[in-house]
Amino acid sequence: GFLISPLGVPFERLSPEHIVFVDAAGAADGGEGVPPASEWRLHRDVYRIAPDAATVIHCRSAYCTALAAQRRCIPSFHYMVGVAGDKEVSCADYANFDSDDLGAGMMEAMRGGARKAALLANHGMICWHISPGKTLWLANELESLARQYICALSTRMEPILLSDAEMDIMLAKFASYGKPAPKQGEQDK
Repeated sequence: GFLISPLGVPFERLSPEHIVFVDAAGAADGGEGVPPASEWRLHRDVYRIAPDAATVIHCRSAYCTALAAQRRCIPSFHYMVGVAGDKEVSCADYANFDSDDLGAGMMEAMRGGARKAALLANHGMICWHISPGKTLWLANELESLARQYICALSTRMEPILLSDAEMDIMLAKFASYGKPAPKQGEQDK
């Protein structure tokens, strides 16, 4: 199971007692009798497809949502797109926020968990990572990339995208970025 914010409780009134536990079958417990957020299925689906996910953030940040409303992806206009795990951040097809169809589209856009983020058409964004801090960092990075991409589009010229070969190099670099270098003799193991 997982913990999620409750439905309809304003963030300024949110307290630990409001947090809802949802088990693997979708049954909710706690939250002072308030049901889980309507997007609880998205969180469940991420935890199912991405076993390394420690935290899921779903939000309607301004720039990610603006791109999602145009049903655009965030392409490889910048190498940092690779922090989400692939050469682009895809946009899932539109589906009602309280439906299994939204989760199915999200899982397709996340390539079954291989990608750590997706835009959700006419809805917002979702991302996951291996810790709460990294998930929050990724959510902020996605919003920054979305803002930069919109700024680039505002020139009325399509941004020049990085090649697949260059993005392959960047993805390889991100795979080891921030990790300690192997000790002498360990690289051969």
